[in-house]
Parts: sequence; structure tokens; C-alpha cells
Amino acid sequence: MKAFLVRHGETTWNAIGKIQGKSDTPLSALGKQQAKQIAKMLYAKKIGAIYSSPLRRAIDTAKEIAKPHGLGIIVKSELREIDYGMFEGMTFSFIEKNHAKLWEERRKNKYHFKPRGGESFEEMDKKRVKPFVQEMKKLHQKDSIIIVAHSGTNRLIMGALTNLPVSEKVNIWQPNECIYSVECDSKKCSFYYQCIGKKEKIPGTLNVKDMEFWGKNFK
Repeated sequence: MKAFLVRHGETTWNAIGKIQGKSDTPLSALGKQQAKQIAKMLYAKKIGAIYSSPLRRAIDTAKEIAKPHGLGIIVKSELREIDYGMFEGMTFSFIEKNHAKLWEERRKNKYHFKPRGGESFEEMDKKRVKPFVQEMKKLHQKDSIIIVAHSGTNRLIMGALTNLPVSEKVNIWQPNECIYSVECDSKKCSFYYQCIGKKEKIPGTLNVKDMEFWGKNFK
């Protein structure tokens, strides 16, 4: 199986630093342009199916990608973003000022931490992501597929494909303008990423520690 993992384009909340999670926010003008550019990067690929999160920022991105392939979009509820509960709609600066201790607790225990009214990455992984990955591996053993989802969802998909340690998979980062390609055989999966405006395909994954670097180089 080969999978192209796409994060939706920038949203109006991404642009101002608000946490989204399950909140159904629209693409920004930049996000719509990113969707078109990602579609150009993938138009020549031979694709067997395109899957999308049910949130409109993912669906609108997937629609652009699907156009040249003549494929419908298969919407999967398992692909929606993690529910951030009490933190949704807050900016990171607001959280650091008003909920610093709680956010630090999350930072130290990201996989297991469950915000009030939300879900943990552990719950999301076990209930939604791992079953979805197993289904894809059975359905698309010899296919290339596109999955359009979210940063949180895609990091867990990559973790499920390679059995990465919890501490590694929860810190994989995916900018809106970068695609991860995952190539799996019977023994292992290999990751590469490619970003808008960059011709090279780079082995490995970006980490949250790379945020400052990619922010300067990809935007």
C-alpha cells in the first residue's frame, strides 16, 4: 500500500492561532490556494481511492485534489480531528496565560492527556485511527490512496503504520503545505515528505521542534 497523507489547507482559525479540533472551520483564502497547489502535486499519481475527514476544511481540500482523478470522496468519520474539548476556540497565547499548568500537563503527557469535554490521543488512536489503518491495509494492499485529514489524525496514522513509540508519534508535525507519502511492504513502512514549491522528496518526518524551521522555509 502507498498512501499520501494530506493535511487540509490553512483555515481562518489556523491563521490567527486558534485551536480547532472538531470545530468545523472553513479554509482561508490561503488555504484554498494551498488545496489547489497540493492537487497539482498529486494530479499525475495513479490513485485508487480518496478518503476524507467529515470536517469541511478537509472535504473542501479533498474536492480540489479529486478533480483531476475523476474520483468521488469517501468520507470517514474516523478521520476527524481530535476533540480538544475546553481548549477549542482558544489561542495558544490565551492558554499559556490562563491555563498554563494544565497545558504543561498536556505537554508532558500528550498521548494520555484528556482535556475537559474532549478526548485523548490514546482514545482517538484505539477507537478510530488504528481500526481505520487496518481497514486500509486490507482494502488497498496494492493501491495508492489519498487521505485528507488533520495534523493530529495523520500523526496517529503514521504511528499506527510503523508502531512508533507514543513519545514519537504524538510529536510528528505536518504543515498545511506538506504531503507525507507512506510506502509499505510486508515488512515495514517508509515515510517521505514534500512541500509546496519544493521539488525534493525528503525521507523521514517533521517534528514539532521543527516548527520554527518550516515556518520560515515553507510559508
